[in-house]
Parts: sequence; structure tokens; C-alpha cells
Amino acid sequence: MNSPSRFPLAAAVAVWAIVCSFVGAGAAPLAFPSSEYGLCLGNSPVFNGLRIDLRDRDVRQIRGVNLTLWAPGDNEKSRISGLSIGLVAPGGGTLIGISLGGVGVAANNIYGLAAGGLGVGVAGKASGILIGGLGIGIDEDLRGIGIGGLGVGAGGNVSGFAVGGLAIGAGKAVRGLALAGGAIGAGDRIAGLAAAGGWLRTSRLRGLGLTAGYLSCEDLTGLGLASIVRVRGTQRGVTVALLNLARHLHGVQLGLLNCARNNPPALRWLPVLNLHLR
Repeated sequence: MNSPSRFPLAAAVAVWAIVCSFVGAGAAPLAFPSSEYGLCLGNSPVFNGLRIDLRDRDVRQIRGVNLTLWAPGDNEKSRISGLSIGLVAPGGGTLIGISLGGVGVAANNIYGLAAGGLGVGVAGKASGILIGGLGIGIDEDLRGIGIGGLGVGAGGNVSGFAVGGLAIGAGKAVRGLALAGGAIGAGDRIAGLAAAGGWLRTSRLRGLGLTAGYLSCEDLTGLGLASIVRVRGTQRGVTVALLNLARHLHGVQLGLLNCARNNPPALRWLPVLNLHLR
């Protein structure tokens, strides 16, 4: 029978590191060959190399591979570069590189690839590729690719390529290619190509707006295709729908019934085709 002294050193050190992590910040991490680089077991605030910790707290800067078992504590000022993997959720101030979380990923800013089983949450800005099993939420701007099982939402702009199972929403603008099973909405504008299963709404549409249901905007420049298109302001371009409504038409309407309120009274409501090219 093997004696305890013959246990592998790595297993003993790992158990010690986990216990120290439970104790808290007062327990010193174990690092080899240096306290600043190599292999670290425990909550070291600054490290380069492979770092394994139960729960990050008060981290300042990590470069390399960071593995955690639990969601971080107070980690708002941290900057973690490289590969971050969390059984629950890696997170902190700024994540740069690849961040993977069994439940999710949460940070103030994310640059690179971030994927979470349930979702990805960003308190500031994100640039790169974000993938959330249920959804993605960004307080400010998303630049790059965002894919959410249910949806993608940003308080500022969504720029690049976005896919939402149900919806995509932006407080300011959606720019690029946006695809949603249900709805796409933007407070200021949609620019590029936006396709939604049931509903598309914004202040200004520039480009191509496509939905099987209702398209509503203040101004449209480009092409709109839907069952119902309502332009509350000025339309410059072409709309194709069963019902087309425009307050100021400077283009073409094709549909079962078309209304251009700036046309003479006898030409405001027309079947099949209505136009105003001046």
C-alpha cells in the first residue's frame, strides 16, 4: 500500500491551493519558479504564465492562461490577457484574447473572443466575437460579431454582424448585417442589411430592410420589403409590400395598396404602383 508521502506532488499542491483560495486573500499563492511568472496556484494579483485559482479577487494584471472555478469577486480593475477559462464565469475589468465560461462571461470591456454557456455581459465596450447561449448584453458598443441564442442588445451601437434568435436591439444604431428571428430595433438608425422575421423599427433606415411583418421608420433611403411598410417622414427609394404608407415619397411604392401623402389628392392612394420622383 502506498504511503501518503508518495502522493504526487502536483496533486498535493493543487489541494493546498484550493484550500488557500477558500481561506481568502490572506493566504499566499504558490508560484514556481517566480512569484511573477511560471505556474501559480492561488489568487496572485500580478502574474505571467499559467495561473489556477478558485475565485479571482483584486487582480491587477494577468498575462497567459487563467483558469478559475468560480465567478470572480471584486475584480473591477483587472486586466487579463490571453486565455481565460472559467468553470462558472471568467470576468473582471478588461478581458483581452479568448474568454470562455461554462455559465457566462462578464467584464467591463472585452476585446477578442468571448463565449458563455448562458450569455456574455459587458458593462462597457466589446470588440471581437461574442457568443451567448441565451444572449449578449452590452451597455455601450459592440463592434464585430455578436451571436445570441435569444438576442443581442447594446445600449449604444451594434456594428458588424449580429444574429439574434428572437431579437436585436441597439439604443443608437445597428450597422452592417443584422439577422433576427423576431425583431430588430434601433433608436437612431439601421444602416446596411437588416432582416427580421416579424418586425423592424428605427428612426432612419439606410440600405435594405426586410421583414415578413411590419417595417416602420421615420426616414428611408434604399429598399424596404415587408407586408406593411410605414414611412412616417421621407422615403427616398423603393418599398415593396401589401400596404405602403409614406408621408413624403421621393421614389417608388409597389404593392396591393400604396399611399403617398405628398401626391395630389387623386394620386395619393393607388393600387399596384405609386411614385413621386421629384
